[in-house]
This record gives sequence, structure tokens and C-alpha cells, in this order.
Amino acid sequence: MCDITIIIPIYKLCEFRKRNFNFLLEHICKLPCNVIVAEQTMSLEHDHVNKNIISKYNVCHKLYISREDTIHKSWLLNNVLKEVNTEYTWFVDCDWFTDYYKIYEQREYTMYDFYQPYCMCKDLNEVQTQQVVHTKKIHDSMYCINRSSDRVIKMLGALSLICKTDSLLNINGFDEKYIGWGLEDIDLFMNITTTSWANIGKNSKINSVHLWHPITSKMKCNGKKNLSYFKSKGYTTTRAIQIYKQAFPEY
Repeated sequence: MCDITIIIPIYKLCEFRKRNFNFLLEHICKLPCNVIVAEQTMSLEHDHVNKNIISKYNVCHKLYISREDTIHKSWLLNNVLKEVNTEYTWFVDCDWFTDYYKIYEQREYTMYDFYQPYCMCKDLNEVQTQQVVHTKKIHDSMYCINRSSDRVIKMLGALSLICKTDSLLNINGFDEKYIGWGLEDIDLFMNITTTSWANIGKNSKINSVHLWHPITSKMKCNGKKNLSYFKSKGYTTTRAIQIYKQAFPEY
């Protein structure tokens, strides 16, 4: 039996995010892993996912109905996590691309409770994203241009996380008070690093890129609210970076 389940959370997919999702799924489904596409929708009238794509790749499609017309990312992840029956869970956002096979092949994550498998270091623009989707690979030149958009994330953030399923359940998963996008993953990192038994690891040898998609005003608004809640818990992003450096001094 496969020992790892990949969870891809999705919400309402605009044209660009749907393109990124289909492209990502094509790569993910080549791995010898269980794959769950966890979709949040606000009603039974849902057409966010191309069912032919789901059928083609033989993935498990889980639908979670929310009564509120907003994104509940932590709620969605916690719900699908309860249905995972493999030793490891791997969260993959549908707008990040990397060499997923190389990550799986290394199997280094089996040494840790929580593991960041790649370095998140580049925001692509729309043209670059189209190039990646067309050629199906990351080009080295992308790391040499438009340096202003680079962001090496100094935390176990952006849901690039492989974890022992039981370990994540033991810390009660994600804080569901975070609504929409922003800081729910950094909050989880803070929780992990204050858990005495947690063994965490990181691989920065494998690079990844963030595929372009529009940023809506609602996403920005939710981000501000989440930041207020994050600070109300006594957290700051500065402190998170300091903790990161202590946990991974070599990076």
C-alpha cells in the first residue's frame, strides 16, 4: 500500500488557476502516491473542476460544502486530513511547480515529523508561467531575471509540507480562525516549532516557482484580517524568521 497521500486544496478556479491546476495534476499523478483533490464550494452547483481531468488521472475528488461564501483553507485541510489513511501527508498548492518526482525519490522526509521538501524562491510573471506550462520545466534563466520578484520564504510556509499524518493530527492541524489566504501556514510553523517532540527538516537543493495568477481584492482583504489575528496570538513574521534561522542555521 502507498505510504503517502498528496492533498491538493482548491477553491473557485478562475481561468488562470484552472490552467495551473491541470498542469500541476498532470505531474503529480505520475507519482506512486494517493492523490486527493479537496475542493471547497459554497453550494451543490459546482463546476470548478473539470471532471474529465479528475477521471483521466484517477484521483480521489473530495467535495466539502461551506455555508459561507468565503475561502476556509484551514477548515478544508483539516477536513480532508481526517480522511487520510497513509503514514505521510503531502500538501501541494495548485500554483507551485517543482520537480515532484525528485522529491518523492529522495524519501528524505521519512526522517522527520514535518519536512519542507523544496526551496520556494521565485514568483513568475504571466509570460514566464505560460513558458513553464508549455515546456513543462523550470528554466534556469528564470532565476536570473526580474530579481525584484524573488522571495526565499524563511519558514515552513506556502503549504510545501510533507508530514507524518499522526504528527499533524496530534497538534490539531491548522488553526481554522484564519479565513482565506495568508499566514495559516506560518501559524502552523510556529505551532510546530513550539512542540517539543516535533522533528523538522528542510531541503533547499530543489527549487520551485510560483505560477502566476491574479490577486483579487478579497484575497488582500482576508490577508489583512489574518495578519491581525496572527499578531493577536503574540506572533510576528520577524519572530517567525528568527525561529526559522534557529531551526535551520545552515539555510
